[in-house]
Amino acid sequence: MHDHNKDGHLDGHELLTVYASQELKVGPDGRPVHANSHITRIGELRKLVDTVLDMDDTDNDGMISWEEYYSSQKYHHQL
Repeated sequence: MHDHNKDGHLDGHELLTVYASQELKVGPDGRPVHANSHITRIGELRKLVDTVLDMDDTDNDGMISWEEYYSSQKYHHQL
C-alpha cells in the first residue's frame, strides 16, 4: 500500500510521505489520529514518525514489517 520501494517494510521516509499527505494530529499516546487540522511543520512529522517506529518496530531495525504492522493494528484496535 505505502511500501514504495516494495521491500516488504515501511521505513521512516515512507511513513513521512504518508503522514505528510494526510490530515492528522497526534493523539494522547503519541500516535497519529485523523483530524481536521494539518500537521504542517516537518519537525512534528519527524516526531510522529519516530513515535510510530518506537512503538511498532519491535525488532528495532528501523522499519516496520508487515508482521509488526499487523500486530500493532491488532493491539491498538482491541479496546
